[in-house]
Amino acid sequence: VRLTNFINNILDLAKMKANKLEVKKVDAEIAPIIDEIVTLYQPLATQQKKRVYSEIAADIPKINIDVEKIKQVITNLVSNAMKFTKENGNVGVKAFPVSNGYGDDYIEIWVQDDGVGIPKQQVDMVFQKFYQVHDGEFKRPKGTGLGLTIVFEMVKLHKGYVWAESDLGKGTTFKIALPK
Repeated sequence: VRLTNFINNILDLAKMKANKLEVKKVDAEIAPIIDEIVTLYQPLATQQKKRVYSEIAADIPKINIDVEKIKQVITNLVSNAMKFTKENGNVGVKAFPVSNGYGDDYIEIWVQDDGVGIPKQQVDMVFQKFYQVHDGEFKRPKGTGLGLTIVFEMVKLHKGYVWAESDLGKGTTFKIALPK
């Protein structure tokens, strides 16, 4: 299964880089997508003695997205947050509309954890293909190093932005801005 996922991720990345990945955008509400993912992670969170939750603003308009690809983006981020959050920790998915320096109106989606965090000098490198953080007191779970690269490319396909903010030992927030 891991090898199949790895190969599929590499194929998806190659298609994205060549602008050959099919994107099927529809006007959709983000709240049900987030709620579905949070619900999916509830059993694992309970088993691992963690809390996963959502906070979604009531005034979010529909946005034009490929629902399956945005689900994959949020799922990748929640999965990472769960991996790097210790017992009794929290993983939250937040969504709200913003109008600010982007020059347009956007919906922001934050996946926030109070886990181990990422060293400051490595935060900007996490979206690079095969890059994995190798610092901190927490033993890093194994992975392919492709999840965040896929997140970055899929958000870019939606003409959005993604970035991370982190405080070592206190947690990380991955922020996505998608145009309305």
